Amino acid sequence: MLYFLVEAASGLWRGWKASLLAILTIGVSLFVWSAFLLAGQNLSRTLEQWRGEARLIVYVSSAASDEERAALERRVAEAVWVDEVSGVTAVEAQDRFRQAFPSLDELLQGWAESPLPASLEIKLEREAPRDRVASWIDELQADPAVEMVDDDRDWIDQLESIAMMAQTVGLVIGLVLLGAATFTIASVVRLNAYMYQDEISIMRLVGATEFLIRGPFYFEGLLQGMVGGLLASGALWLVHTGLLTTFATDGVLVDLLMRDYLHWSRIVLMIAIGALAGLAGAVLSLKGEALSLDDA
Repeated sequence: MLYFLVEAASGLWRGWKASLLAILTIGVSLFVWSAFLLAGQNLSRTLEQWRGEARLIVYVSSAASDEERAALERRVAEAVWVDEVSGVTAVEAQDRFRQAFPSLDELLQGWAESPLPASLEIKLEREAPRDRVASWIDELQADPAVEMVDDDRDWIDQLESIAMMAQTVGLVIGLVLLGAATFTIASVVRLNAYMYQDEISIMRLVGATEFLIRGPFYFEGLLQGMVGGLLASGALWLVHTGLLTTFATDGVLVDLLMRDYLHWSRIVLMIAIGALAGLAGAVLSLKGEALSLDDA
């Protein structure tokens, strides 16, 4: 194995230009895939947190009487899938608006009655049946005391679909680029094999096994893929750190997509995928046309 490693490193050094192209190709492919993976991981984490904080907001009609509002609150609290109910008065709604958007305070002034209605904030159980809850929401919307019902889970579901689509697109792009990188490594290893035709012929004449002959070329592809994986992980870390440093205070989107770095196990997986892709390219390079070396 040490012999294979030394010979592979020597071959990479001699043809460093072609090897650099192969390494950069596989590095770019793994970087694109890992960038989508990182963004998807952070977005999924954020969405999971939001789902735990999601609320069903029932806006109470301003024309509803106190008795109707009390009856509505009792009706909501009696539902088996309701975990918690809290009432928000119109005054409290205005205070919340001012705290969240202090520069828009003037929008609340000059109204004969409160522009923001009272509401009921409902926390549903995590395992609440979606179909039955949907029917229950339809019944609430038909209540004359209800102005509108807003379910936070609807837009969270939409964001989860977008996140899944983005990760799928990233995976497809990464696989296409990884295939191109494997082909590039195969071409580089095949070129090196032809450069050493005379040496290979002599090794066969003295009884060298095929494993001993092909081993350095396999290791060459393995090293190219491994270095490409390390390059991709390093570039991803630099981009991740740079974005967090640059947008530390006001980068909401960066915080949403890049707050946490990939777990070390995924970094190891990325480097392993690069190494396997390089090995696959080397194995493919010594088949087909390259088998003519056997006849030397």
